[in-house]
Amino acid sequence: MIRVTSPATDEASGVNRFTEWIAGLLDEPGPGIAALTLLAALALGATHAVAPGHGKTVMAFYLVDQHRRSVRTAFSVGLTVTLAHTASVLGLGLLITAGSTLFSFDRIYPWLTAASGVLILVLGVALLRAALHGKPAHDHGHGHGHGHGHGHGHGHGHGHEHGDAAPGSRRSSVITLGIAGGLVPSPSALIILLAATAVGRPWFGALAVLAFGVGMALTLMAAGLLASGLTQRLQAFTVRSTSHWARLVRAGLAYGAAGGVCLVGAGLVLRAALTI
Repeated sequence: MIRVTSPATDEASGVNRFTEWIAGLLDEPGPGIAALTLLAALALGATHAVAPGHGKTVMAFYLVDQHRRSVRTAFSVGLTVTLAHTASVLGLGLLITAGSTLFSFDRIYPWLTAASGVLILVLGVALLRAALHGKPAHDHGHGHGHGHGHGHGHGHGHGHEHGDAAPGSRRSSVITLGIAGGLVPSPSALIILLAATAVGRPWFGALAVLAFGVGMALTLMAAGLLASGLTQRLQAFTVRSTSHWARLVRAGLAYGAAGGVCLVGAGLVLRAALTI
């Protein structure tokens, strides 16, 4: 049985057994077995996303920050995560099967983790800057719209709501988050690819890796949308209140998501640096 291990990425024994079972299915031809293998790979990807890690956390923080476009943003990030993770697994698998000793999983994993952390940190800093820049505008627009009743007369109430970034900036943030979330390949997905290659079915292995990425992305999207939905309810509740605690909650929502992304990115960079 092909094994790919790393001290930083050892998974639960149940997940390992599930991975080995899927790899064993690759020896059995037939459309029914093929469909079962792809469904199992999708479920394995979802299980991988549920395990402790930074993916769900960053997705949740980001969608909380971008709650006005949560569903569309979640779909875009999920698609990018799937593509990035599939590409990373296929690329590393190709290097391993080519016999390259410089790009073994144990060697390359810390560097990919560091790169992912840097991307997340850059995204967090950008979100934090946007929050710092947007808060005065948001406060002014809120007060102006209710102060003398012409917030809709000249579009002032809607011109800069919540300090939203330009479409191009949002798009680049989505791409950055997706790449960061999918850059580090899962050991389980790599095992499936290498097992398929060993039995002469590399293209089906690539398809299974794609299914794995879809399962992972769906779970990340669900986690992010759940966090965003809860935040919207909390924000709607605090908007109706002028108490001190409500203002603190609103401030926490404004800066907490961006700060959380920064902390996750910095933690990944530090963990990778200690490993390297």
